[in-house]
Amino acid sequence: MAAQGRLSLDDTVERWLPGMVRGHGNDGSRITVRDLLQHTIGIYDYITDPGVQDKLVNHFDENRYDATPAAPA
Repeated sequence: MAAQGRLSLDDTVERWLPGMVRGHGNDGSRITVRDLLQHTIGIYDYITDPGVQDKLVNHFDENRYDATPAAPA
């Protein structure tokens, strides 16, 4: 999309997903698409959470369609 000129890597998350990243020290107006792609934004790494790992490794079939809710603001 960046190559097509449809968005810029320096656009903020807030521009494209208004209100989606707020609270717990996170601010979508300070996070860019580039940050997301480079994994440098500092949002909680849920993949390293033991509960999430257990669901993925030991109970994948029961949880494969689960959604991860957004953290409360």
